[in-house]
Amino acid sequence: MYGANRSLLDLILGLRNYNIIPLVILPYEGEMQALLKSEGVPVLIFPFHRWVSERVIPKLNFRKSFEFACWVYGVFERLYLNLSILPKLSRKLKERNIDIIYSNSSVVAIGAMAAKWLQVPHVWHLREMADLHYGLYPDFGNLVFRRMISSADAVIAVSHTVSTHLFPYDEQRKVKVIYNGVAWKKDFIAYQQRSSTRVKNSDLYTFAIVGNINRNKGHELAVKAMSLIVTKKPSTRLLIVGDGEDTERIKSLVNTLGISNQVEFWGYLEEPYEAYFASDAILVCSRYEAMGRSTVEGMSACRPVIGLNHSGTAELVTHEVNGLLFNGKVEELAGCMLRFIDNPNWARHLGMNAWRFSRDNFSIEVYTERVFSIIRAFAE
Repeated sequence: MYGANRSLLDLILGLRNYNIIPLVILPYEGEMQALLKSEGVPVLIFPFHRWVSERVIPKLNFRKSFEFACWVYGVFERLYLNLSILPKLSRKLKERNIDIIYSNSSVVAIGAMAAKWLQVPHVWHLREMADLHYGLYPDFGNLVFRRMISSADAVIAVSHTVSTHLFPYDEQRKVKVIYNGVAWKKDFIAYQQRSSTRVKNSDLYTFAIVGNINRNKGHELAVKAMSLIVTKKPSTRLLIVGDGEDTERIKSLVNTLGISNQVEFWGYLEEPYEAYFASDAILVCSRYEAMGRSTVEGMSACRPVIGLNHSGTAELVTHEVNGLLFNGKVEELAGCMLRFIDNPNWARHLGMNAWRFSRDNFSIEVYTERVFSIIRAFAE
């Protein structure tokens, strides 16, 4: 239940206010299915596969040639498996009188295939830069990838960064940028009230970095900056919230740097706001952030953000207005953190600016209204 799935769930619940009746197709059972069922949203399980994979470049040696052959086999195997479930999936959708098919990610194409089969409108929501985030590339090349997505009746991107990355040429004129919503309007009010009445449990100035722990999210940068901070400001701590493939490496780095008393690993939280309200400021150190749900969530909790001045984060954080931006160096990040520690009232002022910015632009009501305006065009 990280960003894309949380945003899909918010969208489904928000669209109910417009008499949209959802049916969700998932590739397997799991937490998303349980949450949807708890909300009364019908779910069908069809084991569809991605149309992206790790790139293998053929070379003139046996090992690489074998790996390339396996990759080619995997590409066509996934295509075959998707095509094999397509007739049954299409029959189920036809039985349900589906009017529109909506794809929640650029890394799966089964929705586009079913829409073509049934001759119904298709909306494609682009939420990630799979090559930069996960090292995944289109199985049949960028040209086929872009043409396929461009053939959708409507294309939505979660940020201008995603739009221009996936469509660097004229095709992006078709793409509509709609930022994700992160909370209902009533929640923004509750978050502001909770922040104003918060009583800290300790005198430690606390930073938090929230999200999946992998090499692209910048946890190493945050930990190294923390090691510089504690030499000057020992009453400081860093919360690392989330889990992922890089967790053990980051824990090892924390121990090597001798800051295990200042860094806490909270693991995955179903309710990330526990971490936001336990902190004074949020760190976003990812170089390739599509939009940055944790950035806006932190803002909605009245927390200023220190973000890397790149990709989606740079679209959200305005330097010295609702947070601070840095350009990627450990020393620069540490300097931004020190500014907040030394000027806590100013940091709280930036946090209130962040709250107003997120309230005005990232409510679920605004998000779903903008998506519905696209969907409605196909119903008229």
